[in-house]
Amino acid sequence: MQITVFWKHASLYILSFAFLLVLGAGCTSPQEIKTVSPDVATGPKNASFEDVPPAEATKKLVLTPGSVIVLKQSFHDIGETLAAGMNLGKSVERILTIRNFAPGNFANIEWKAVTEVQKDNKTENRQLVGSISGIGLKDGRELALPALWTEGIRNAGGYSAIWLPAEVFENFSKAQSSTFVPGLVSAQLVDLFDPPKTIKDQIIKLRAALEAEIKNKDIEYATSEIEHGRKDVNVNGSRVTVEVLNISSWYGKFSVLNNEQNPIVLKFTPSKELEAKGMSGFFGFEVTDFKDIQE
Repeated sequence: MQITVFWKHASLYILSFAFLLVLGAGCTSPQEIKTVSPDVATGPKNASFEDVPPAEATKKLVLTPGSVIVLKQSFHDIGETLAAGMNLGKSVERILTIRNFAPGNFANIEWKAVTEVQKDNKTENRQLVGSISGIGLKDGRELALPALWTEGIRNAGGYSAIWLPAEVFENFSKAQSSTFVPGLVSAQLVDLFDPPKTIKDQIIKLRAALEAEIKNKDIEYATSEIEHGRKDVNVNGSRVTVEVLNISSWYGKFSVLNNEQNPIVLKFTPSKELEAKGMSGFFGFEVTDFKDIQE
Protein backbone atom coordinates (compact mmCIF):
# COMPACT_ATOMS: atom_id res chain seq x y z
CA MET A 1 0.00 0.00 0.00
CA GLN A 2 2.80 2.41 0.92
CA ILE A 3 4.71 1.54 -2.27
CA THR A 4 1.60 2.29 -4.38
CA VAL A 5 1.17 5.74 -2.79
CA PHE A 6 4.85 6.50 -3.30
CA TRP A 7 4.66 5.75 -7.03
CA LYS A 8 1.52 7.87 -7.41
CA HIS A 9 3.30 10.90 -5.92
CA ALA A 10 6.50 10.24 -7.91
CA SER A 11 4.52 10.03 -11.13
CA LEU A 12 2.91 13.41 -10.43
CA TYR A 13 6.32 15.05 -9.88
CA ILE A 14 7.76 13.53 -13.07
CA LEU A 15 4.78 14.64 -15.17
CA SER A 16 4.95 18.19 -13.76
CA PHE A 17 8.68 18.45 -14.50
CA ALA A 18 8.19 17.21 -18.08
CA PHE A 19 5.37 19.71 -18.60
CA LEU A 20 7.62 22.59 -17.52
CA LEU A 21 10.37 21.46 -19.90
CA VAL A 22 7.95 21.41 -22.82
CA LEU A 23 6.53 24.79 -21.87
CA GLY A 24 10.00 26.35 -21.64
CA ALA A 25 11.06 24.96 -24.99
CA GLY A 26 7.97 26.43 -26.60
CA CYS A 27 8.77 29.92 -25.31
CA THR A 28 12.24 30.08 -26.86
CA SER A 29 12.60 30.28 -30.63
CA PRO A 30 15.80 29.30 -32.46
CA GLN A 31 16.23 32.93 -33.55
CA GLU A 32 16.44 34.03 -29.93
CA ILE A 33 19.40 31.74 -29.20
CA LYS A 34 22.40 33.81 -30.32
CA THR A 35 26.00 32.68 -30.31
CA VAL A 36 29.18 34.54 -31.27
CA SER A 37 31.51 32.63 -33.52
CA PRO A 38 35.14 32.77 -32.39
CA ASP A 39 36.07 33.60 -36.00
CA VAL A 40 34.07 36.85 -36.03
CA ALA A 41 36.26 39.92 -35.36
CA THR A 42 34.80 42.30 -32.81
CA GLY A 43 37.47 45.03 -32.97
CA PRO A 44 38.13 47.79 -35.54
CA LYS A 45 37.86 46.73 -39.17
CA ASN A 46 40.06 47.70 -42.08
CA ALA A 47 38.34 49.98 -44.56
CA SER A 48 37.64 48.79 -48.09
CA PHE A 49 39.13 50.94 -50.85
CA GLU A 50 38.15 48.80 -53.80
CA ASP A 51 36.59 50.88 -56.61
CA VAL A 52 36.43 53.97 -54.37
CA PRO A 53 36.49 57.31 -56.30
CA PRO A 54 39.59 59.52 -55.77
CA ALA A 55 37.87 62.21 -53.68
CA GLU A 56 36.31 59.65 -51.33
CA ALA A 57 39.51 57.59 -51.09
CA THR A 58 41.48 60.71 -50.19
CA LYS A 59 39.06 61.56 -47.39
CA LYS A 60 39.03 57.99 -46.05
CA LEU A 61 42.80 57.73 -45.85
CA VAL A 62 43.23 58.68 -42.20
CA LEU A 63 45.78 57.32 -39.75
CA THR A 64 45.20 55.65 -36.39
CA PRO A 65 47.52 53.78 -34.01
CA GLY A 66 48.68 50.66 -35.82
CA SER A 67 48.39 52.10 -39.33
CA VAL A 68 51.37 51.23 -41.54
CA ILE A 69 53.06 53.38 -44.19
CA VAL A 70 55.61 51.99 -46.65
CA LEU A 71 57.99 54.33 -48.45
CA LYS A 72 60.84 53.70 -50.87
CA GLN A 73 64.20 55.41 -51.11
CA SER A 74 66.61 54.98 -54.02
CA PHE A 75 70.12 56.39 -53.69
CA HIS A 76 72.52 57.29 -56.50
CA ASP A 77 75.57 59.48 -57.15
CA ILE A 78 77.07 60.70 -53.88
CA GLY A 79 73.81 59.71 -52.19
CA GLU A 80 74.75 56.06 -52.58
CA THR A 81 78.02 56.62 -50.73
CA LEU A 82 76.29 58.60 -47.99
CA ALA A 83 73.64 55.89 -47.57
CA ALA A 84 76.36 53.25 -47.23
CA GLY A 85 77.69 55.24 -44.27
CA MET A 86 74.31 54.67 -42.62
CA ASN A 87 74.41 50.91 -43.36
CA LEU A 88 71.93 51.26 -46.20
CA GLY A 89 72.08 49.86 -49.70
CA LYS A 90 71.12 51.56 -52.97
CA SER A 91 67.43 50.79 -52.43
CA VAL A 92 65.55 50.88 -49.13
CA GLU A 93 62.02 49.99 -48.12
CA ARG A 94 61.14 51.85 -44.95
CA ILE A 95 58.10 50.60 -43.03
CA LEU A 96 56.51 53.09 -40.63
CA THR A 97 54.05 52.11 -37.90
CA ILE A 98 51.91 54.81 -36.32
CA ARG A 99 51.99 54.75 -32.52
CA ASN A 100 50.18 58.05 -31.90
CA PHE A 101 48.63 60.41 -34.42
CA ALA A 102 46.76 63.58 -33.46
CA PRO A 103 46.00 65.45 -36.72
CA GLY A 104 47.29 68.98 -36.68
CA ASN A 105 49.14 68.41 -33.40
CA PHE A 106 51.72 65.63 -33.09
CA ALA A 107 52.70 62.11 -34.09
CA ASN A 108 54.95 59.32 -32.84
CA ILE A 109 56.16 56.53 -35.10
CA GLU A 110 58.31 53.43 -35.20
CA TRP A 111 60.13 52.39 -38.37
CA LYS A 112 62.03 49.50 -39.88
CA ALA A 113 64.31 49.84 -42.91
CA VAL A 114 64.81 46.78 -45.13
CA THR A 115 67.73 46.86 -47.54
CA GLU A 116 70.44 44.85 -49.26
CA VAL A 117 74.14 45.67 -48.95
CA GLN A 118 77.24 44.24 -50.58
CA LYS A 119 79.72 42.70 -48.14
CA ASP A 120 82.72 40.60 -49.13
CA ASN A 121 81.34 40.32 -52.68
CA LYS A 122 78.12 38.89 -51.33
CA THR A 123 74.61 40.34 -51.02
CA GLU A 124 73.50 40.63 -47.41
CA ASN A 125 69.98 41.43 -46.21
CA ARG A 126 69.93 44.05 -43.50
CA GLN A 127 67.31 45.61 -41.24
CA LEU A 128 67.57 48.80 -39.22
CA VAL A 129 65.01 49.94 -36.66
CA GLY A 130 64.20 53.18 -34.92
CA SER A 131 61.48 55.35 -33.44
CA ILE A 132 60.67 59.05 -33.67
CA SER A 133 58.58 60.94 -31.13
CA GLY A 134 57.77 64.64 -30.94
CA ILE A 135 56.79 65.01 -34.61
CA GLY A 136 55.14 68.42 -34.89
CA LEU A 137 52.06 68.66 -37.12
CA LYS A 138 50.81 72.13 -36.23
CA ASP A 139 52.84 75.21 -37.05
CA GLY A 140 56.36 74.22 -38.16
CA ARG A 141 57.88 75.13 -41.50
CA GLU A 142 60.40 72.33 -41.99
CA LEU A 143 60.28 68.60 -42.62
CA ALA A 144 62.67 65.96 -41.35
CA LEU A 145 63.22 63.79 -44.41
CA PRO A 146 63.73 60.01 -44.08
CA ALA A 147 67.26 60.26 -45.50
CA LEU A 148 68.39 61.71 -42.17
CA TRP A 149 66.59 59.22 -39.90
CA THR A 150 69.09 57.27 -37.86
CA GLU A 151 68.71 54.12 -35.81
CA GLY A 152 67.57 54.16 -32.22
CA ILE A 153 65.18 56.32 -30.24
CA ARG A 154 64.94 59.87 -31.62
CA ASN A 155 62.88 62.98 -30.91
CA ALA A 156 61.98 65.16 -33.88
CA GLY A 157 61.92 68.30 -31.75
CA GLY A 158 58.80 69.62 -33.49
CA TYR A 159 59.94 68.94 -37.07
CA SER A 160 57.09 67.46 -39.06
CA ALA A 161 58.85 64.44 -40.60
CA ILE A 162 56.88 63.65 -43.80
CA TRP A 163 53.64 65.57 -43.12
CA LEU A 164 52.84 69.17 -43.93
CA PRO A 165 52.20 71.14 -40.73
CA ALA A 166 48.55 72.21 -40.46
CA GLU A 167 49.24 75.91 -41.07
CA VAL A 168 51.33 75.18 -44.17
CA PHE A 169 48.67 72.86 -45.58
CA GLU A 170 46.02 75.53 -45.02
CA ASN A 171 48.15 78.15 -46.80
CA PHE A 172 48.56 75.93 -49.85
CA SER A 173 44.88 74.95 -49.85
CA LYS A 174 43.57 78.53 -49.63
CA ALA A 175 46.27 80.74 -51.15
CA GLN A 176 48.37 78.26 -53.15
CA SER A 177 51.58 79.50 -51.52
CA SER A 178 53.55 79.25 -48.28
CA THR A 179 56.96 79.40 -46.69
CA PHE A 180 58.11 75.82 -46.64
CA VAL A 181 61.45 73.95 -46.69
CA PRO A 182 62.43 70.27 -46.56
CA GLY A 183 64.67 70.80 -43.52
CA LEU A 184 67.83 69.44 -45.11
CA VAL A 185 70.58 71.38 -43.38
CA SER A 186 69.20 72.66 -40.08
CA ALA A 187 71.84 72.46 -37.33
CA GLN A 188 69.12 71.53 -34.84
CA LEU A 189 67.90 68.72 -37.08
CA VAL A 190 71.43 67.37 -37.36
CA ASP A 191 71.79 67.43 -33.57
CA LEU A 192 68.48 65.61 -33.10
CA PHE A 193 69.21 62.75 -35.52
CA ASP A 194 73.02 62.71 -35.20
CA PRO A 195 73.93 61.20 -38.59
CA PRO A 196 77.47 59.91 -39.33
CA LYS A 197 80.30 62.41 -39.69
CA THR A 198 80.46 61.90 -43.46
CA ILE A 199 76.89 63.17 -43.73
CA LYS A 200 77.45 66.00 -41.25
CA ASP A 201 80.40 67.22 -43.31
CA GLN A 202 78.32 67.19 -46.49
CA ILE A 203 75.47 69.02 -44.74
CA ILE A 204 77.87 71.80 -43.66
CA LYS A 205 78.96 72.26 -47.29
CA LEU A 206 75.37 72.19 -48.54
CA ARG A 207 74.31 74.69 -45.86
CA ALA A 208 76.99 77.15 -47.01
CA ALA A 209 75.86 76.77 -50.63
CA LEU A 210 72.21 77.38 -49.68
CA GLU A 211 73.07 80.43 -47.60
CA ALA A 212 74.76 81.89 -50.66
CA GLU A 213 71.71 81.06 -52.78
CA ILE A 214 69.34 82.75 -50.31
CA LYS A 215 71.10 86.07 -50.95
CA ASN A 216 69.90 85.98 -54.55
CA LYS A 217 66.42 84.49 -54.26
CA ASP A 218 63.74 83.38 -51.81
CA ILE A 219 64.32 79.64 -51.94
CA GLU A 220 61.92 79.02 -49.04
CA TYR A 221 58.87 80.25 -50.99
CA ALA A 222 56.71 77.48 -52.47
CA THR A 223 53.55 77.42 -54.57
CA SER A 224 50.88 74.81 -55.29
CA GLU A 225 48.79 74.25 -58.39
CA ILE A 226 45.17 75.39 -58.22
CA GLU A 227 43.86 72.15 -59.70
CA HIS A 228 44.38 69.02 -57.63
CA GLY A 229 46.57 66.35 -59.11
CA ARG A 230 46.16 62.59 -58.79
CA LYS A 231 48.46 59.84 -57.67
CA ASP A 232 48.16 56.06 -57.38
CA VAL A 233 49.00 54.25 -54.13
CA ASN A 234 48.18 50.89 -52.58
CA VAL A 235 45.75 51.04 -49.65
CA ASN A 236 44.75 47.91 -47.72
CA GLY A 237 45.70 45.81 -50.72
CA SER A 238 43.77 47.82 -53.33
CA ARG A 239 45.27 50.08 -55.99
CA VAL A 240 43.77 53.50 -55.30
CA THR A 241 43.88 56.90 -56.97
CA VAL A 242 43.97 59.83 -54.54
CA GLU A 243 43.93 63.61 -54.88
CA VAL A 244 47.14 65.50 -54.20
CA LEU A 245 48.47 69.02 -53.90
CA ASN A 246 51.30 69.48 -56.39
CA ILE A 247 53.77 71.81 -54.69
CA SER A 248 56.88 73.31 -56.27
CA SER A 249 59.78 75.23 -54.77
CA TRP A 250 63.46 75.82 -55.44
CA TYR A 251 64.11 72.60 -53.52
CA GLY A 252 61.98 70.41 -55.77
CA LYS A 253 58.49 68.99 -56.21
CA PHE A 254 56.22 67.59 -53.51
CA SER A 255 53.05 65.52 -53.99
CA VAL A 256 50.95 65.88 -50.82
CA LEU A 257 47.76 64.01 -49.99
CA ASN A 258 44.87 66.51 -50.09
CA ASN A 259 43.58 65.54 -46.66
CA GLU A 260 43.88 67.98 -43.76
CA GLN A 261 43.71 65.04 -41.34
CA ASN A 262 46.65 63.34 -43.05
CA PRO A 263 48.62 65.76 -45.28
CA ILE A 264 51.42 63.31 -45.91
CA VAL A 265 54.10 63.93 -48.53
CA LEU A 266 53.61 61.04 -50.94
CA LYS A 267 56.62 61.93 -53.06
CA PHE A 268 59.56 64.32 -52.96
CA THR A 269 61.68 64.83 -56.07
CA PRO A 270 64.71 67.09 -55.49
CA SER A 271 65.29 69.80 -58.09
CA LYS A 272 68.32 69.91 -60.39
CA GLU A 273 69.32 73.15 -58.65
CA LEU A 274 69.40 71.45 -55.25
CA GLU A 275 71.20 68.40 -56.59
CA ALA A 276 73.86 70.64 -58.13
CA LYS A 277 74.64 72.15 -54.73
CA GLY A 278 75.65 68.81 -53.22
CA MET A 279 74.35 65.52 -51.74
CA SER A 280 72.76 64.56 -55.06
CA GLY A 281 70.77 61.36 -55.11
CA PHE A 282 70.21 61.31 -51.35
CA PHE A 283 67.00 63.04 -50.29
CA GLY A 284 64.22 61.79 -52.59
CA PHE A 285 61.53 59.31 -51.48
CA GLU A 286 58.07 58.01 -52.39
CA VAL A 287 55.23 56.49 -50.36
CA THR A 288 53.94 53.33 -52.06
CA ASP A 289 51.59 51.63 -49.57
CA PHE A 290 49.22 52.19 -46.68
CA LYS A 291 48.10 49.24 -44.58
CA ASP A 292 45.66 48.72 -41.71
CA ILE A 293 43.68 51.85 -42.53
CA GLN A 294 40.50 51.49 -40.50
CA GLU A 295 36.88 52.34 -41.23
